[in-house]
Amino acid sequence: MRITRIRLFKADLPMKEGSYSWSTQSHAAFDTTVVLIDTDQGIT
Repeated sequence: MRITRIRLFKADLPMKEGSYSWSTQSHAAFDTTVVLIDTDQGIT
């Protein structure tokens, strides 16, 4: 099996509970990165 493609996506996931404050900033979403790896056998 070989990797044929790697894709990266940035996503902001909203918090179910709403926003929260940490130090002097307020946050309403989590910064996340989604990685998709495709193979020559059709597995993603």
